[in-house]
Amino acid sequence: MKTFVDEVLRAVDHAGIVFRPGPTGSRAALACGPDVWEVIGVAHAVRDEQPGLAEDALLTQVASVTGLSGEQVAAAMRYCAEFGDEIDRRIWANLAAGGPALISES
Repeated sequence: MKTFVDEVLRAVDHAGIVFRPGPTGSRAALACGPDVWEVIGVAHAVRDEQPGLAEDALLTQVASVTGLSGEQVAAAMRYCAEFGDEIDRRIWANLAAGGPALISES
């Protein structure tokens, strides 16, 4: 279980990442955007459609699909590289609850 101190340290190490409270607990999110798991869900979907896509092209494609900046997508991807298990659990929990894997257009 993450503590407040853990979250502060993670936010310091990962610029652009904040933690938001919610009914399922605190979750990593972009400071001015969606939760990290939502961005990574899009990245997984893009990767499934285009398995040979290079990392920089993946970042560009995810930014295009989500309307986020490349910097925001890169921040989410860096956070996921370190805390991928946490992000994958969020994605799977969302899918198990019948939710979409992709972030909504808003």
